[in-house]
Amino acid sequence: MRTWYYEKGGEKQGPVSEDELVHMFEIDGLNADTLVWTEELTEWTAARNIENLVPEKPPQKITPQFKIPDVPPPSAVVANTNICPSCDAEVKSDAISSPLQIRRLKLKFLLVGCGTLILILTIAVVVGVVWLFFGPEYPESGVQLPNSMESYATKYIMDNKILDNSEDILAYYDVTVSLNGTEAAILSTKRIIYHKDGNNDSINISDIENIRHRNGMLTGDVIEITSIAGKTIKIEIAPLNQGETFLNVLMNVWKKEKKKTM
Repeated sequence: MRTWYYEKGGEKQGPVSEDELVHMFEIDGLNADTLVWTEELTEWTAARNIENLVPEKPPQKITPQFKIPDVPPPSAVVANTNICPSCDAEVKSDAISSPLQIRRLKLKFLLVGCGTLILILTIAVVVGVVWLFFGPEYPESGVQLPNSMESYATKYIMDNKILDNSEDILAYYDVTVSLNGTEAAILSTKRIIYHKDGNNDSINISDIENIRHRNGMLTGDVIEITSIAGKTIKIEIAPLNQGETFLNVLMNVWKKEKKKTM
């Protein structure tokens, strides 16, 4: 049985079966001038032009003048057709695409995009304000060089006698979230040191055999230093914490040390 669409109140309605459509002419105010369409037609047409569609004595109602609805021509009315990936068969749904639906979808995406942008800007402003008023009171995270060492880090290194008198610090990274210095990677002029819970694990620069580096969006920078004896120290620097800076300083001091032994 054919499936029909019809116009009512300036809007497209349907789909309905042919029996349902015929019944609507008797109870739902449709008349012979009502525009209808089915897949066999090339364009919307008045119901009077379809044989056996309008009852012989349809209700006599005065239909107000209206503008032809802004509905797509039959060539633009396309049923959603999907291809089943397992059987290659066409699967049709009753959903009909229309310019109004497309405009609504575009508007929805636009509103979501604008809302997301506003949220990001709001967060950025809040973070900026918090940092402006409170940031200078707290130490900054990330890799530190001699000219940017935080006072808490310098004091911790001195109090715990991590470096000897012949060493100068070249790069420092505090692993802890609270930035208290209890776990840190320290590069000096003589050693690479990993300090954790009061203990130092170190490799002399002159004993380094290989340095490996990898970087991930979520893991950040991972630096593995292996000594000639096979000992390995692993340093993990969180994303956006200048891991490349620590690596560059380490590579430079190691290359200089290797030239001395050539």
